Amino acid sequence: MKKYLIANWKMNLTEQESYDLAYRVKKKLSGSPELHIILAPSFPCLRKISESLKGAKIELAAQDVAADSKGAFTGEVSAAML
Repeated sequence: MKKYLIANWKMNLTEQESYDLAYRVKKKLSGSPELHIILAPSFPCLRKISESLKGAKIELAAQDVAADSKGAFTGEVSAAML
């Protein structure tokens, strides 16, 4: 049975701390065939983390997505933005 490790970092890490953690996860866990890893850093960190994980068997997830595609919704992120 495949095991899942899903890490939602909430609002706890800066961009550099997120990058460093993703790098450590990649180095230590990405080679495990029985472990499916999904990281969910905060929205501003997604691009940098995505670039750092190229070639790794680690997926990225968004923590949240707005129901609307656009509009004046302070702090929201649409699916298109993701």
